[in-house]
Amino acid sequence: MPVSKALLLLLASQSLALPSEKQESPAAAGVLHLPLVYVPSAVDADGKHATRRQLSTGIDNYQYNKDIAVGAVIEVGTPPQKVIVEPDTGSNNFWVLGLQPGQKRAGAESTFFDQNSSSSLQDLGRERFNSYGNEQITTELYTDNVSFGGRSVGKVTLGVGDLDRPGTNLGRHVGVLGLLPERGNENNKDFILQSLLDQNIVKSKAFGLGVRKHGQGALTFGGYDTSKFSGQLEKLPKKDTRLGFYAFEIKSLSFRPGSGQDAVELSTQDSRGQPLALGVDSGSLGFYPVRGTTRDFVAKTGAVVEADAYNFPCDVVAKGAAFDFQITDNTVVSVPLSDFVRERTPDGKTCKTFIAATNRRPTSIWAGRQFLRRSYVVHDHAGKTMYVARGADCGSTVVAIDGTMPDNVTGKCAREEPEADQPPPAAPGSVPA
Repeated sequence: MPVSKALLLLLASQSLALPSEKQESPAAAGVLHLPLVYVPSAVDADGKHATRRQLSTGIDNYQYNKDIAVGAVIEVGTPPQKVIVEPDTGSNNFWVLGLQPGQKRAGAESTFFDQNSSSSLQDLGRERFNSYGNEQITTELYTDNVSFGGRSVGKVTLGVGDLDRPGTNLGRHVGVLGLLPERGNENNKDFILQSLLDQNIVKSKAFGLGVRKHGQGALTFGGYDTSKFSGQLEKLPKKDTRLGFYAFEIKSLSFRPGSGQDAVELSTQDSRGQPLALGVDSGSLGFYPVRGTTRDFVAKTGAVVEADAYNFPCDVVAKGAAFDFQITDNTVVSVPLSDFVRERTPDGKTCKTFIAATNRRPTSIWAGRQFLRRSYVVHDHAGKTMYVARGADCGSTVVAIDGTMPDNVTGKCAREEPEADQPPPAAPGSVPA
């Protein structure tokens, strides 16, 4: 989930509710289906643990601040504690936030883990440094029992972080469930997909991820959900990157200045003349277009560069401007410009965004939660393949992958145009004991 300093994603704590989905189907055998919950940011004046609520009530009355991330509920310890963690396709570490002295968990589900209440927690006597852009936290390594949806994967190595530890600089008050294996260590039992496979909970090292709008996102281990996308689930070879990040080639990136207007092509190749590679990182809120194209980007979109990020006139945002990711000849994933806006200037005329003017990421284009909100992606780790479709929502129809992901999968949904975000609730953190 790496981001630049100008694009830091802050996360945190308070209460949540999961609206029931329409047309729900039971999870198929050999698949683990976890609903996702939104975790808004929380930072007080000294950078600590108070909650700051965000407001978004539609495109014409929108607080453009998208410092929101997603989380899934897992069970850790004995007896099991329901802990909210952020699934992160850009990280290979698994850690939770430890409860601080004088605090208690705020509810049955919390972003904090009470390490003193778990009888199965075992100290490994080691530490792990976790870095996310300009943020970092050092965690103490333990083993403990971990379950997903009540299905145990046994003892797993995990970090426990302390927000009060000197040197900690963390605005994201939630732990991380890394979904990226360490390079050359893909079969290690501490890699969550391998643990699920070893315990026969799933039949393949694949997972489907669709964030969608509040209450309708899901992380599906060992399967996919045909009611979360429309059209063809396009099969794309996983692009080989130095650190093994999830990436695939796309045909082009374009910008539409308003609803119903023609798109302006921004990029069809990278700065070296090679095909565009799109890296997808569910833990990132930053969007990084092709490096070396700043002048062309400004000329074609009307953006201006400030503090290493692109800013846009808010009237362009209000007109329904969007980025079109041309995945194949038949599939386009459209992401509204409004998804990338983090705040308005006091006069309401300029919208500051999470779009970076400098790209130092491992691929020619790097995208995070916004792309995953508007798409549906299946990560087939064993097959070294990615499957991508235009996101939609028409209930839930979960299909298990029995060893090999089938080709020519079509979504059950009709094509949907993107809708504006609705304000999510906050996730429970900790309160005074």
